[in-house]
Amino acid sequence: RLVDADGESISTLEQGTPLTLEAAIEAARQLTEPILLFYVRNADGVVVFAVKRKIDQVVTPGERIRLDGEIENRLVPGTYQLECWIGQYYASGAAGVQPMRLLKFVVFGTGGKQGIVTVEADLDPVVEPGEPS
Repeated sequence: RLVDADGESISTLEQGTPLTLEAAIEAARQLTEPILLFYVRNADGVVVFAVKRKIDQVVTPGERIRLDGEIENRLVPGTYQLECWIGQYYASGAAGVQPMRLLKFVVFGTGGKQGIVTVEADLDPVVEPGEPS
């Protein structure tokens, strides 16, 4: 779930406000050093950004992986989907992946709406004199 500063569940947040996530994922089977990939997709299904975390231990069936924290929010206003993909590499070289759609949320605001994300830039335009004609 996404939560506000008071710990209440939310589905909308203002542009620039961090995405504060609280999640618990229960292992249905043994996971050896699983990799968690979090994708945020826009309304068109385009992956806007991803966050990757690896757990350097075995997670046994019934154990839970808790995730609490903030993700920087540079999203432009719109509707988004948060997904979690749990991956695991096997000794054979094969990879197993389990995707989960976690939640939908809306970013609102009056900031820039060009592109997919907003970024800060340290660019100073300078007009230089031209050569006399």
